[in-house]
Amino acid sequence: MLRIENLKLSPGSGPSALRAEVLRILHIREEALLALHILRRSIDAREGVRMIYTVEVKVANEAAVLRRCRDKHVSKAAPRPVYQLPEPVTPPEVPPVVVGAGPAGLTAALYAGRSGLNTLLLEQGQDGGQIALTDEIENYPGQLEGESGAALIARMSAQAERFGAVRARDVIRSAELTGTVKTLTGLQNAYRAHAVILASGATPRPIGCKNEEQYVGRGISYCATCDAGFFRNKAVYVAGSNSIAVEEALYLTSFAREVTLLCGRERLSAPKALQERAFAQPKLHILWNTAVAEVGGSGSAVLDRMVLKDTENGAETVVQAELQDGFFGLFGFLGFQPSSRLFADVLDTDGGYLVTDEEMHTKLPGVFAAGDIRKKSLRQVVTAAADGAIAAVQAEKYLRKSSLI
Repeated sequence: MLRIENLKLSPGSGPSALRAEVLRILHIREEALLALHILRRSIDAREGVRMIYTVEVKVANEAAVLRRCRDKHVSKAAPRPVYQLPEPVTPPEVPPVVVGAGPAGLTAALYAGRSGLNTLLLEQGQDGGQIALTDEIENYPGQLEGESGAALIARMSAQAERFGAVRARDVIRSAELTGTVKTLTGLQNAYRAHAVILASGATPRPIGCKNEEQYVGRGISYCATCDAGFFRNKAVYVAGSNSIAVEEALYLTSFAREVTLLCGRERLSAPKALQERAFAQPKLHILWNTAVAEVGGSGSAVLDRMVLKDTENGAETVVQAELQDGFFGLFGFLGFQPSSRLFADVLDTDGGYLVTDEEMHTKLPGVFAAGDIRKKSLRQVVTAAADGAIAAVQAEKYLRKSSLI
């Protein structure tokens, strides 16, 4: 197999155009190209709009083709590693189990470990959840100046592990939380515990417009830190009126030519200081009572058109990308959906969020909830950490009172 990197095509080019470009680069005929696999596709908007591909191809007389080709982006493909799930972790015999390694879960694991409990910390993906995507944190006490969310989470993870937290990567598919012994069943293992702390957080809510899924990753994003660089010197729109929407809109002004905040009502639901920063930013504009009704592309693979709707009178306005840009960005920050689906049948919820008392107890004995998964008035790193600490302390009290440790 041969690997071709930095293969450039115009937006909207189909499979035939990609195949033709491969033939041109390798100087081979159609019949010599035996197979073609796309490994990666991205957008490059630095000098016009281009789709950038990395592909692997199988060709006849591979060695001769490679010798003949002088293109520096062509090389012999390294064998692709076969993905294997990590070795299953043997669950501790003594609970609790903490589900989720964000600020709440990591703090719960830390406090449980300091209490001498042999704690299992379960996470299906990247530690940190939403905060790991934050470019800079300004409101967590004692943080290092200029520290990113990922860096803070790395320090929290190391601290939890230093106090004995056992880590496992697994995707929980079902949960049995009634009874003295609770069972969480994942792809790799079943985890049994007398106490469970649910701290699996929340995920971004979709914008809710027509064709949204089709353009995710092709102009629509829910993470400014992740994707701001794709829209350098372009026009960018941000859907939302909450603190996160305003913060991310301000962050995007460092990259985009202009940023327009689409506010579905007549005011922002953000702290006064944050609003003042937004109003003072010359690159940030606000459209009040405006929502996104539909997104699309005029014959291209990227977002270059959308329909905005006035939330008061229903009037619609079509927004088209500037000719020199070719596309624009649309970021959605409309709040979050709690990751509570697996537990909603047996636990009380309010708007999808798990209902607890002030000590993080759910209605089931031995089951606690902490962080963004539970119903609360303020969702911040500091409140998530506080939830995790309280949940761990209450879990230990429950276990001792029930003579389970």
